Amino acid sequence: MHHTFKFVRFLFLILLLSLFPPSFSLNAMPVVEDGLYLGLNYPGVSLGYQAGSYGLEFRGFSDLDGDILVYGLRGSHIFHRFRNHRLYLGAEVLYVEHESTITEGDGYIYGGFGGFRSYFTRRLAFNLDLGPYRVHLEDDPSGLDSSGIHYILNAGVSIHF
Repeated sequence: MHHTFKFVRFLFLILLLSLFPPSFSLNAMPVVEDGLYLGLNYPGVSLGYQAGSYGLEFRGFSDLDGDILVYGLRGSHIFHRFRNHRLYLGAEVLYVEHESTITEGDGYIYGGFGGFRSYFTRRLAFNLDLGPYRVHLEDDPSGLDSSGIHYILNAGVSIHF
């Protein structure tokens, strides 16, 4: 099943590149930045809206078995534009649900991040950001909880409409 998933990702990438051929020009090209965008992140999806320098995004993640579900909001502010590249800062709040044969529970994740977006075409961009997040999870049957600070790396592609 793991090889099938890699093959599907490969086909999806080929489809994206054929619909939105890359532009390797060093000159800035006009990009579609404001408005709705759909993101495919590792390992989830997002739907966002960009208005000028500010963006708001709903994100959702799940493992393949559906044992863990994470969803929430993130806001961002683009503070520097250079050709087809954007630097941004932001904050994120996520809710976590987990369930297995042994345990179940919920929790939350919140933190800040900094990153960049690089447009390959007018509508297709690669996003990468990193930041410290506080992760807090609770186990319902035992009443135990665990908290800590973790650095989280987010990577993905977004299609802007």
